[in-house]
Amino acid sequence: MPRSLPRLLAAALACAIGLSACKGEADSTGTLRVGLVTDVGGLNDQGFNSLAYKGLKQAKKDFDVKTSVIESQKASDYEKNLAQFAGEKYDLVISVGFMMGDATRKVAERFPDARFAIVDFRYDKVLPNVAGYTFAEEQAGFLAGALAALTTKTGKVGFVGGMDVPVIHRFKVGYEAGVKEAAPQVKILSGYTGNFTDSAKGAEVATSQYQNGADIVFQAAGASGIGVIDAAKQQKKLAIGVDADQSGIAPDYVLSSALKKVDLAVVKAVASVKDKSFKGGNTKLTLADDAVGLAPFGKLEAQVAPETGKKLDDLRVKLADGTIKVKLDKADEN
Repeated sequence: MPRSLPRLLAAALACAIGLSACKGEADSTGTLRVGLVTDVGGLNDQGFNSLAYKGLKQAKKDFDVKTSVIESQKASDYEKNLAQFAGEKYDLVISVGFMMGDATRKVAERFPDARFAIVDFRYDKVLPNVAGYTFAEEQAGFLAGALAALTTKTGKVGFVGGMDVPVIHRFKVGYEAGVKEAAPQVKILSGYTGNFTDSAKGAEVATSQYQNGADIVFQAAGASGIGVIDAAKQQKKLAIGVDADQSGIAPDYVLSSALKKVDLAVVKAVASVKDKSFKGGNTKLTLADDAVGLAPFGKLEAQVAPETGKKLDDLRVKLADGTIKVKLDKADEN
């Protein structure tokens, strides 16, 4: 066997399962090829990027497309990674996260015949070959805030954000509004980690809030938020996760999660290419689309009073039909 053959077989296998970036020729069968580029959080962030990959796998199953993934190691890799898929004439290139907004724009302008989708970002100036998907994070945050306010025993709850940016502001503003709606006397402690990757910092900020009286902390901090959940375990308090249902990380300490169905956006993007309806522009996904919400209470369901569940159901309906609207600053609007 030629010495190079094992390497070729390994590369072929990696392409087949879609776990690495693979240079390839155009598919002679006409099968669509979709490439996904993560931000620096990577596929194992147990949140945003993991959900994007879940959506990619679902799209592969639903639409019989070929898929590949590049995990970005640093922010300076974004343009290079996106350009790799575009240069290889993939039918759709998906970027994950608002931090990739500028890189996606630049690469889309370099490759005007390629199609791109970006999750969690919108362009004020619409690009004809880029579909941007954003979410009503304020609605998910509102439900998380109402849950926290109706469940706290100390009268104090916490919020830990990642970077001080609009997408996180929307979670925070929604959370604060939900607390105020459900129990205005409850106090809110807030802080930021300054990034989305430092779980130790997440633990540090959350521990401070727990030690200052909060018994429930909601995190919207990417991989940093794993540290918040770790702190909840250490302090024997409760956490509310974000994006995905994060109860599996610590079933005894994660009360619920503010869901943001990134996987749904990825499936929608691939579907639009499959059915030839793709067009550039911005789409905001809301509670009415079942794109945001609260995860089930799981193992901690007994800690949620029946009347709290009924109140949350009522709030869901009012948020979805517009009876309740979370007021955002103009800079934070999608």
